[in-house]
Amino acid sequence: SICVSILRGTELIPDDFWPTLLAYSVFPLVLLFWQRIRSVILRWPKTVFFDKLCIAQHDEELKRAGIFGLAAFLDHSDNLTVLWSKKYFSRLWCTYE
Repeated sequence: SICVSILRGTELIPDDFWPTLLAYSVFPLVLLFWQRIRSVILRWPKTVFFDKLCIAQHDEELKRAGIFGLAAFLDHSDNLTVLWSKKYFSRLWCTYE
């Protein structure tokens, strides 16, 4: 709604019902289909794995399942880039990587 307000305020879209409705309807479409849109535009979608976000930190059983699932993820990866700090090797799945 901020983008629509800015576009209407700068008169890039008219202050009418239909252009506003069109602008608001684009958001859910992009939200729902962004991965497909991106794969059509880029032809090779990039996938990024963040261990802090992708492995559950609150439940030990889910964490263990996530660590065991790393092998399949790494098997389908072309590159591995590791950004680490002093705490890096204090976490089991980081050592596993």
